[in-house]
This record gives sequence, C-alpha cells and structure tokens, in this order.
Amino acid sequence: MNVVLMAAPIFAFWQSNSFLTALSFLFVAAVGSLLRWGFQLWGPWENWFGTLSANLCSSFLLGLLVANDFHPATVTVLGAGFLGSLSTFSTVIMQTADESSNGNRLAACAYLSMTVGLGVLVAFIGLEIGSH
Repeated sequence: MNVVLMAAPIFAFWQSNSFLTALSFLFVAAVGSLLRWGFQLWGPWENWFGTLSANLCSSFLLGLLVANDFHPATVTVLGAGFLGSLSTFSTVIMQTADESSNGNRLAACAYLSMTVGLGVLVAFIGLEIGSH
C-alpha cells in the first residue's frame, strides 16, 4: 500500500469542518515557513542553496500529493498551506536580481533556469512515484 495513502486518515479531521480546515491551514503554513527559514539559515540570506533545497523539496512533495486521490481539503491544507509556505519564488527572483545587478548575469540565469528546470523535474518524479 502506498505510504502517502496510509497517512491519509491522519488528515481526515479537517475534511468535515471548514473551521478546522482553516485552522489546520494556518498551522501547517506556519510550520512550512519555519522550515523554509531553517533552510535559509544554512548560509547567508544571499545563499541560493537553501532556497533551491526548499523549492525542490516542495516540488517533489507536491508531485507526490497531487498524484494521490486525497480529499480537496487535504490538498489545499498540505499543498497550498504547507508546501506553498515552504517554497518561495519571490526569494529566487530577488537572489537572481542581486546576482544580475552584481554583474553575475550568467550565474543569475543559471540559478533561475536550474530552479525552474529541476523543480519541474522533481515534481514529475514525485508524480510518477506517487501514482504507483
């Protein structure tokens, strides 16, 4: 049995009550943000490795989530709440702009391309793993 589907009953409590869905959304969004902050602490704010790591983890986990037949509330809470807070495209754009304004246009282009390209790749891998 799929490990992700085995965890589904844990999240069943927020499917029947919109207040619990909203409360759960806020809680997991805070956890996702704190986890992303932890990724960012791996180096200085300008360090792209923490941002890339958080975004790739989010993309892979979103692929796993979407590949399974979860209740829409579960997809909303975990997908938009947790994974949406864990990932950050605005920081990617700021880091890309900083590199570009410092004269490192090739590095900026490589970083942006790597973030988008690898993000799509790991999301596809998550979809493939989750659908089996």
